[in-house]
Amino acid sequence: MTDLDNLPPARKRRPPIRPPASGRQPPWFLDGVVGLPAATTALDLVDFTSTAVAVSGPDGELTYDALGASVERLASRLRACGVGAETPVGLYLDRSATMVVAMLAIWRAGGAYVPLDPSRPAARLSPVLADSGAPVLLTNRADDLVTGFAGTVVRPGECAAPAPDVRISDEHLAYLSYPAGSTGVGVPHRAVVNLLSSVAGRLALDPADRLAAVTTLSSDLSVLELLVPLVVGAQVVVVGAAEAADGVLLRRRLVACGATVVQATPATWRLLGAAGGVPASVRVRICGGEAVPPDLAAALSTGDAVVWHAYGPRETTVWSAAGPVLGERVHIGPPVDGTRLYVLDARGAPAPAGVAGELHIGGLGVARGYHGRPGLTAERFVPDPFSGAQGARLYATGDLARYRVDGSLELLGRAGHPVGAPPGLRESPA
Repeated sequence: MTDLDNLPPARKRRPPIRPPASGRQPPWFLDGVVGLPAATTALDLVDFTSTAVAVSGPDGELTYDALGASVERLASRLRACGVGAETPVGLYLDRSATMVVAMLAIWRAGGAYVPLDPSRPAARLSPVLADSGAPVLLTNRADDLVTGFAGTVVRPGECAAPAPDVRISDEHLAYLSYPAGSTGVGVPHRAVVNLLSSVAGRLALDPADRLAAVTTLSSDLSVLELLVPLVVGAQVVVVGAAEAADGVLLRRRLVACGATVVQATPATWRLLGAAGGVPASVRVRICGGEAVPPDLAAALSTGDAVVWHAYGPRETTVWSAAGPVLGERVHIGPPVDGTRLYVLDARGAPAPAGVAGELHIGGLGVARGYHGRPGLTAERFVPDPFSGAQGARLYATGDLARYRVDGSLELLGRAGHPVGAPPGLRESPA
């Protein structure tokens, strides 16, 4: 019998998690720096007075001050339609600069956006829209999803008289994530602010950088792509859907816009590799969404480029850990700020170095849970006995991991799957 045989299958009822014995020291957990900036939402992290270009896309570009003005106008229209704190709003737009305006305007109005990918059939999007309970759909389209929507349809260019600000807290809902039509996950503003402030500092970006956003809005990876550049005064370049899906076109776009930062899944990085390689201007290359094969990490490590491995399920807000790839082995970590990573055995106790266990994640990035699924939420989001904070929870990832004797954290596979099944996949309950 191996260490893996002692682990409970994924989603099996878990025993109570036990704090470590008195005096137990790391590596039973990895701890990120705890602390949040003085911001309620991501909007508070952005300087909307700058005249530099903030966002560009197939529909043109906007400076920071123009972006801010556009956000305020659309937010007023949304408030006039009844959007306020906790109101879910369907966001159904083609990839564009307008998409970023709409996302921020929903937050300015107090609402939470529900991303809907136009490349998916209406028959798959309608259940998502219904499950979210969104009374408003923000779109520039006129297809079956829009004509069949019983609520209020708002167009991005519509305006209304200025409306009073809506008071919200950092615990109010920022977005509901439904990748591939799966169960929705509700993420609060607190988690988004923590992610952005941590990653912006870790990547050491500056206003001269240009991040090419290639990920569909329905993936939570897009949260980081679209917002981290704005936090540091850089430019986000929204790549069109057709270009993002074609290696040759994507490479051409990256060269044309002078992209310096790209975040992509292994599949997209391989597309670029087959199309002639990653342009030399891309100095920060972030690989996430799936486990990163060592051969891909090596292929991306050219010239002065820094390759980052990002890990995290959507239930803990995009990234839970990220660091540059050093050497041949691809590890997890270190954790982003305000995050703790625990490897727990079948008894719910911290596993010692070298022993496999299920990876649990705690801290500021932990989501509210599964939208409308309290039973499933209670199963996967379990009480956190380590933090000392009232109501704190851990997310049980279903990923198998172990701490190595050097203190690094290694992914091994998926609990309840054959040993060797890829870890880090963004599997979610149906």
